[in-house]
Amino acid sequence: MKKFKKGTNGITLIALIITIIILILLVGITISSLTGSGLFQKAEDAVKASDRANVKEQLKLAVMASINEDGNIDKDELRKELEKLKNRGTIDSYEQGEEDSEILYTATKGKDLYEIKENREVEIKENYNKLDVKVGDYVNYTPDKPTSEQLTELNSEINNYSGSSGQNLSQASEMKWRVLEIDEKTGKPTKLISGKETNESLKLYGANGYNNAVYLLNRACEILYSKNGIGKARSITIEDLEVHYSEAGNNARDTYKYNNNTANGNKYGDISRFTGSNAYYPKISLEENNIGVNTMPLDENNRNPLKTDGLDISEQDKIYTGNGQANTSGITLKQTYYSLGSLSDLSKAYEESIYYELFHSAISVSHWLASRSVITWAGYSYCDFRARYVNYSHLSVRNLFGSLYYNDGYTDRMRPIVLLENDIKMECEGKFEDSLYSIWSFVNI
Repeated sequence: MKKFKKGTNGITLIALIITIIILILLVGITISSLTGSGLFQKAEDAVKASDRANVKEQLKLAVMASINEDGNIDKDELRKELEKLKNRGTIDSYEQGEEDSEILYTATKGKDLYEIKENREVEIKENYNKLDVKVGDYVNYTPDKPTSEQLTELNSEINNYSGSSGQNLSQASEMKWRVLEIDEKTGKPTKLISGKETNESLKLYGANGYNNAVYLLNRACEILYSKNGIGKARSITIEDLEVHYSEAGNNARDTYKYNNNTANGNKYGDISRFTGSNAYYPKISLEENNIGVNTMPLDENNRNPLKTDGLDISEQDKIYTGNGQANTSGITLKQTYYSLGSLSDLSKAYEESIYYELFHSAISVSHWLASRSVITWAGYSYCDFRARYVNYSHLSVRNLFGSLYYNDGYTDRMRPIVLLENDIKMECEGKFEDSLYSIWSFVNI
């Protein structure tokens, strides 16, 4: 048998472990020393400085390209050059300076402001473009008064296409407005939400109520609550809530099933097919995604193929009227209805408490969401077409039309959201009623 000699050429397991521990300690000490010395911060600052220098250089080149034969800067040509830089993403925005000012144009990139001067110099003001605005802050926003012609046209559309006549909407007064969304790059608000629901209500009824819920809600908010030069209003939608769901909120939606104790209700996302006298539908369903009306051939599960290139649940830009009955080919639908009822504390549905405050606790009565929804009743072999609503305690739907051919109607208030234009300027006026939230106003409007 071959014998092994003892020697010092090998390495023991204990020695290997000790060596690894020493290396780990050395790595930790190195990282700690680098972090403590601010090296990472210095590297980040160097990148920012390089980016700023590049923007400044591109603006100087734009100035040089705008000099006319007399050796002066042609403002029109400079504007064209700035538009090119904006289109390339070199700058975010630009604006002409005041008359008789040495500053011909200002440009922004992120939170930095660049002043282009008459002497061809470009001056950087770092973080000048940053506003200390936060979600929930109040904004002094007053929408334009709609004209009588606009109100007449709006109410005519509502009375003809909502399924319910005799309605007369007008602009609500003294509505407070709050910041809903902020651009992370500039710190500027991009969306406002009314501080509460409107005083005016809209009734939706039957197939036409479902057909035109999204269009009419958005149309009403646009006419009643937009402001020229500041922002365009629309109705709040289910997506405005969903984008701020927490993991618990997403899970409550994705696992939702109506009445878990029975087999009659389907889960969120389940697909069912209905035929014959159980397959009436609102006309807009011919254009909706996740619905297939008379589409052929049937798939391997004996279901109509679902539409995928049509309208999402919060999309609509024209009027639809009437209803129809699917022929022997039937109608297949994916359930889009869910509630957040599985959460004992509705505030847990949102990533931050401010969104629960804005979407629920700030309101006193129910208001519509400009979003459609369908619920399939597998155990009863029919489905319902509904419109979304929300109130202080829950998120749910109003039934408007059923595939067994029945109509229903409900009256709820509205909630406008304003999509702000990119180049607005704001200034802080102080705190709102000794609260944590500030009040902001628009500048030069």
